[in-house]
Amino acid sequence: MKFQLSVIMCCFLAVGCVEVKDQNEKKSKATEVSQIAYEIEPLDRPQGYLVRFSGLNCSLNFRRTSKLKSRISANLRNCEDIVDESGLHEYEWIEGTVAKSLSVNIPEDKIIVGTVQLDQLNPADFRDQSEVKKQVKISGRLYLRAGSRLVTNGESVLIEAELIHSEGASILTFESGSRAPEANLGRSGGLVYLKSEQIKGVLNFELRGQHGGNGETTAVSRKRWKDLNLNGANGGNSGKLWIESENLNHSQVNILKEVGQPGIGTDVTTFARFEARAPRVRTILRPKGPDGSTGFEEKSCLIVNQKCEALNLN
Repeated sequence: MKFQLSVIMCCFLAVGCVEVKDQNEKKSKATEVSQIAYEIEPLDRPQGYLVRFSGLNCSLNFRRTSKLKSRISANLRNCEDIVDESGLHEYEWIEGTVAKSLSVNIPEDKIIVGTVQLDQLNPADFRDQSEVKKQVKISGRLYLRAGSRLVTNGESVLIEAELIHSEGASILTFESGSRAPEANLGRSGGLVYLKSEQIKGVLNFELRGQHGGNGETTAVSRKRWKDLNLNGANGGNSGKLWIESENLNHSQVNILKEVGQPGIGTDVTTFARFEARAPRVRTILRPKGPDGSTGFEEKSCLIVNQKCEALNLN
């Protein structure tokens, strides 16, 4: 299956030409245009791509230069080249007495291993939709290795990739048992929005809301007992999942939803001994504050034609 990038490239090339630079033109910005086309096809391994050329005399001697590698020979047997590095690749050759070059941009795959926090993926701010706050846009494919975990910490995020391939990995909104600080509301799990042409493999989602904070104590807040907020805070809503994909035939999506539990109210007590040998007496200075309330379970969606349909995959 060819990526959307490849399709777009082919469509462009079907009606136009790739610009091939004549390097001997030093004083002029004019370029010679040849009927050279290429398409990029992903191989069945991370960061492996096949570049197919047409309209090119592939028997010539070619050199390829990339960001990480110096200029190396490129044998375009069958007018194909296998590339295992993302970014811009410059192909150079001499046709007759004219030096020419062609630039090919290879998508970048992302591989997640172990536990990764969303911030480690350097998400960009996303302002086009009110629900989504962050965006991780991968030009190539996203691979989630076995046992890997991506933790969003309640951020609403759009993750886009040409292919999402999971080996039983998990995407979590919060770690199990996560609780807000004293007297603070539990955060909701937010939105996890996956957008990909194809999703493959087993992918687990743990869509938790954060537990509400318990009432304040002097030991943690360092406030005077008269100033303490003794009320338990409300738990956060569960996270929700949106999936937009043309092909889910080779995937298994498992969803666990957990709402945030209420924070427990606290009281202020003191113990005093009124006589030297008498037992200590417990005195309530301020009665226990009320407990918070439980969060709500959010709805998940399969996005079809920009509309939410029931997501019943697990």
